[in-house]
Amino acid sequence: MQDMLQELIDNKQLQNMQDGFAKLSGISLFCVDANGQRITEVSGDAQEMDKVFSLVGRQKLFDLFDRISQSPMEEQIVEDTEYDNVKLAALAIRSSGRLVLCWLACCVLQPMDCASAANLATGFEHVTRETDFYQTLDLLRMWMSQLYQADYSKY
Repeated sequence: MQDMLQELIDNKQLQNMQDGFAKLSGISLFCVDANGQRITEVSGDAQEMDKVFSLVGRQKLFDLFDRISQSPMEEQIVEDTEYDNVKLAALAIRSSGRLVLCWLACCVLQPMDCASAANLATGFEHVTRETDFYQTLDLLRMWMSQLYQADYSKY
């Protein structure tokens, strides 16, 4: 599967594209292959992603990867955390039903987007609107899925 990815887009192009999505949306994300091995560096603010991990635990994000990689039906998982304004996400790109790559993302929402303000994570410079977070994930998934379908429909 990694060879399929390399034929389609090289890691530098993937990194640049991912950097653009992060910059536009204010989220932090990185990409892993079907085995969970990182293939891009963190886009967005890596220090803020580490801060999110210190609050909610790095393992929670990798648990999402495990869940999405084992379910051929799920393409996207977004989970709440114990903080009302922190979301974690996994976004799967599949080819012929097999996982090719997965983005793992986190964001800190603007307080006004939270149903409850009882337990907010504070001290983050980069925050985003909830709708922007979901739209970024949707756009990334649609773009990469279309790229795979267009290039591999001949096989």
